[in-house]
This record gives sequence, C-alpha cells and structure tokens, in this order.
Amino acid sequence: MLTRRSLFRSSTAAVAVGFVPFPMLASDQSSGAARMPIAAGVDPELRAGLRELHRRGAHWLLAQQQPNGSFLPDHPYALGVTQLAILALAGGGAGLEAQSPQIAAAATFMERHRRKDGGWEQAGSGTGLYTTALGLQVEACLGRATSPAAQSQLLANQKPAHGGIATTPGGFATAPNAAPDLHASVSAIEGLVASGVPAGHPNLQRARRFLNACQNLDSGDGEPGDRAWVTHDGGGVYSPDPAVADGHDDPTLDGGPSRPASTGSLSCGLLAGFLLVGMDVQHPRTKAVQRWIQANYRITGHPGMPVGRQQQGLFGYWLALAKAMALTGTNRIELSDGRQADWRADLLETARAQAQVMAPGTSAPMRWANAAPRWGEALPQLATAYVLRAIAIAADA
Repeated sequence: MLTRRSLFRSSTAAVAVGFVPFPMLASDQSSGAARMPIAAGVDPELRAGLRELHRRGAHWLLAQQQPNGSFLPDHPYALGVTQLAILALAGGGAGLEAQSPQIAAAATFMERHRRKDGGWEQAGSGTGLYTTALGLQVEACLGRATSPAAQSQLLANQKPAHGGIATTPGGFATAPNAAPDLHASVSAIEGLVASGVPAGHPNLQRARRFLNACQNLDSGDGEPGDRAWVTHDGGGVYSPDPAVADGHDDPTLDGGPSRPASTGSLSCGLLAGFLLVGMDVQHPRTKAVQRWIQANYRITGHPGMPVGRQQQGLFGYWLALAKAMALTGTNRIELSDGRQADWRADLLETARAQAQVMAPGTSAPMRWANAAPRWGEALPQLATAYVLRAIAIAADA
C-alpha cells in the first residue's frame, strides 16, 4: 500500500486530484526516475500490459507538445492540461526524466503563468486554485523547492469556520464569493500534502470537517444537522448544499428539486481526502465510502451518474478509482454479491477497448477521447493524460 508521503514521490503513483471543471485528477511526484517501480502483488503479465499501454499513449501525447512547451494549443485550459501531462509523463512509462527537454519545456510554460502572489493561473480561465494545486505537485515531481507563496494562496481559498450549509467550515472554494465544494477541497488538500504539509496541520483538520459534510452519511461526527438530502449510502457528493450541486445530482427526484447524489469520482476523491488528512482506513467514514465503491463498482461507466449520462467524466473516474485503490492497498474489490473484481485487469481491458489507435501496427501510438464532452474529456490531450496516469497508478500500486 502506498503511504501518504510515498504517494507523492513516485510519478507512477499519481494520485492527487486536480482541477475543475474537470473531474478528479491524480497527483504525481517523482525525483525523475525513468522507470516504473515494480508493484508488489501485481501479476507480471498484467503489469507488462499496463506499461505497454502507457508507452503507446505517451508516444501520442508527447507528439502533441507545442513549440512553447504547452500540450494544448490556444485553449483556456492549456496550463492545467500541460501540468497534468507533466505529471503523467515525468518518471512514468514514457521513460522521461524530470530533466528531459520535453518536461523542461513544459515546466517553463508553467512558470510563464506564475502570478505575482506565487500561484499559477492562466488568464481568464478561472482555475487558479486547481492550477496552483497542480503546480505544487509539479514542483515536487520535478524535485524543485516548494513555493511557500503558492501554499499560502491555496490556504487563502479555505472558508473560515462559521455556520450554514453553503459555508460549512473548512472547505475550499474557487473564488472569495464562491461556495466550497468537494472537488476544490480535495484538490487543495492534495496540493498541500504534496508540498509537505503534514496531515495533522490545523488547516487540513478544518478541511476534514468539510469532507464530513460532503459524505452522504449522518454519523454525528461533525456534519451539519439539516442535510435533508442524506440517504446514508456513504458516498461522496459535490457539495452539502443542493443549491450548488453543480450537476452532480439526481434531477428527477420525485419531479421536485434536485439533490446532491453520490458518484464514483466524488466518492473516490472523498476517500482519498479522508486518508490524506490522516483518517485511518478502518475509520467508520472510510469504511462507509469503501462500501459505496464496492456496491457501485464498474469500469465501463461512471457510477452514480444518471441514466444516459454514465459516460460523462469516465476517464476522470478511472483516475480517481486507481488513486483510491492505491491509497487503501486494494488489489481486488469485493463486490456486494461476493465476487471479487481485479480492478487493474478491468482497467487494462476497458482502456484498450476504448483507445483510438493512430496508425497501423501493434505498437502504434494511442490516444483517448470521450464522446461525452462534459468536464473537458472530449479533449484528447486531457483524456489521454487522465488514462495514462490511471494506468501508471495501476502498474505501481
């Protein structure tokens, strides 16, 4: 099982979440080693298949790099996608070292978007919290010194401790007038942990209170008392406030207003967040969200999404699932009917089936793109970075 710190030292153990409007992203930190470490307990043939798939996807992704170092030309999310590409490629199956020309060019592109306050943001994107969290992860991945100013910028996005559902204390928001949400909060947590902030830090412990509020559970452990939407399934929701559910909801509830609902990426992100702020894997909260993941497990669709929308956010869900399994040391998922699922084998099979092969031949470059464009997954650079990082986790965890 990966530890909270070793998690951020290997680029192939990419497990942090990232940057809205996209689903959960994985983080990745490395000293620049060019080979994937061997994952104990993983079948050698399966591991070889994962590495080969990673190599072919990395071949395609590297070919997309622009002269300015970006991996996405002329797009508001070029910075975030480039940061994700660094984390997917540096030290991973592509065989790139942190000092390679491709990674160095991408890192230079990132630094061009450094704000005066120390964070990173592409002008007009509105994603500064997420790209700052990713920037801290890139610094660690490339063996660079942590930016205290960037840490301070993340902490400035944490909501103060005062009452109310929408302002549940401890959560992180994307703007001063925005409500906190689970995506932003887990992104910030992982950026801070990646940069060396310990799990017991007071800010992370305040964030834990907001994570509690984002769990579909009433346990008497610090949740707000007026969450009428709770169904006790144990999963993770975007926000405890139905008014800011951001589409992660059930829009058909008795023909009435929508409610927050548990989904695969949110539940896996919640589990990662719990563990990163120091909650034990055997804690009742972590056990409850693990039960949700077991009961709803699938790879071909995004669990918890409404009928007809289960391809939305699929690749981000793969990444979040791989992260959660790595953190808990899970090799097989025990399903609610008693069967056991080899999540690595399922991921390899489904990723192969959904890959777009870009040339003839059994070793040709591959890429991924989602026909459901929500959260940016129609962008092949983003989708491919998601899949590569999920595959790298699976090979290493």
